[in-house]
Amino acid sequence: MKWAIEFLRRGLWVSDCITVHGLHAPPADFMWGTAGAIVDGDESCAVDSTFTTSRRVRNKYDVRWVQIKNSDSSENFLSRFKEFLAYA
Repeated sequence: MKWAIEFLRRGLWVSDCITVHGLHAPPADFMWGTAGAIVDGDESCAVDSTFTTSRRVRNKYDVRWVQIKNSDSSENFLSRFKEFLAYA
């Protein structure tokens, strides 16, 4: 659920499947993954995205400083809710 909230904060409606990797061994201190999403609920604007968290996450529920990028163009979607408010 936390991942879906992070996508929604950026105006992205996430698909049914989110793939998350990370925290399998002590040196792994961040999470990454992929998900399909649509922009602002417009199904004609579907994108494949990749995402990463910041370093030093403690467990799978520690979702902070998430960066979501468009897989095709490496365009960075808004990284924080404050940035979204600047465009409103």
